[in-house]
Amino acid sequence: MLTHDVAHEWITRWDRQQEGYLPDREERFTALIDAVEAAGRPDPLVVDLGCGPGSLAARLLDRLPEA
Repeated sequence: MLTHDVAHEWITRWDRQQEGYLPDREERFTALIDAVEAAGRPDPLVVDLGCGPGSLAARLLDRLPEA
């Protein structure tokens, strides 16, 4: 069964692996989330159409829990 802890572990492993390919990945995530936050809504509707385990969505929810 996929638990929250197991999913978090998968994302953490994925993120570490991706850092080797995109060293500025965290800065890109920050810029994207900054843009969403600048819209001024506490509850923005965001659709993450990436092809990873949800790394961007997890970071977005950390900063904007009502998204």
